[in-house]
Amino acid sequence: HLIASPSGQVAAMALSRGAHRLLLFVAPSAVLLAVGDELSDALAGSACNQAGMSYDPLNMDGTDRSSQSNWSACQANCKSTPGCASFVFWSDGGCHMQPAGAKTVPATGWGADQTVSGPVSCASVVPAVVTPPPPPPPA
Repeated sequence: HLIASPSGQVAAMALSRGAHRLLLFVAPSAVLLAVGDELSDALAGSACNQAGMSYDPLNMDGTDRSSQSNWSACQANCKSTPGCASFVFWSDGGCHMQPAGAKTVPATGWGADQTVSGPVSCASVVPAVVTPPPPPPPA
């Protein structure tokens, strides 16, 4: 279900999967999620990651490209690797890890528009509770 405020400034989307529910608020300057159980990590991750971006340097010292099944497996690989601060996942399964201080840059080359990159953890990026703004006063 997609709901927009009369002013068009805030939209809300409600989704459900089994017993799990997701509420997404989109305002002009932020996207906020209220989620539960297993969906929280995956959805928080999708909110803090970027498409079409990479990092410089592409690989941190002592690491090279690995193969992963999806972006969340690539992020998990980063999380379990000491010194990894961010990751880039390519649609061909390539996973690269970067150290702290790596700079965000546009991805280039084959599949660049399909990369998913982001921090080692998204936990602190998305608030757990969202309060929608009050409705406008009656006219």
